[in-house]
Amino acid sequence: MTAPYSKLQSEPLSGYERELLAFSVRWEPYGGGDEFILPHFGIGPALFYRRVLDALRPVRDHQLSPDEQKRLLDFCIRKLDAQYGIGGGADCLVQCEKQ
Repeated sequence: MTAPYSKLQSEPLSGYERELLAFSVRWEPYGGGDEFILPHFGIGPALFYRRVLDALRPVRDHQLSPDEQKRLLDFCIRKLDAQYGIGGGADCLVQCEKQ
């Protein structure tokens, strides 16, 4: 008896999600560019970082290197926890890893 096919299919990112990641990769070395998030995306930084975390879930086809992915995950969690007082940053990561 053969085992069921267990390889997960990657979920493609939308153009919007790719833009979120591109912005994050570009601005992470400089602290995130928070002052540009609202004018560029029309959302506040806290929601922006939660959406980036969602786009970084392992089943998403974000095409980032493992080092880039980890750096952005850590950065978003730090931003959410420290600057925006949202204790859900670490919880977001746990939820992302379970999916």
